[in-house]
Amino acid sequence: MIDGLAQNSLRLAERLSSLERDRDRLPKLEERFGRIKEKMSMMIELQRETRQERQGPMERGG
Repeated sequence: MIDGLAQNSLRLAERLSSLERDRDRLPKLEERFGRIKEKMSMMIELQRETRQERQGPMERGG
């Protein structure tokens, strides 16, 4: 019984340590996610502009 409690306590301590590491990493991950969102927005905007440029001459010529 005591051995089981000690093992359970050890698992909980390891889990707590893991959660604390995740918590400490969160600001860096949020920053990275923000940069990824910015890049995606820029890529979407470039894609829109490219589509408009491709469609522009056809509309004028047709």
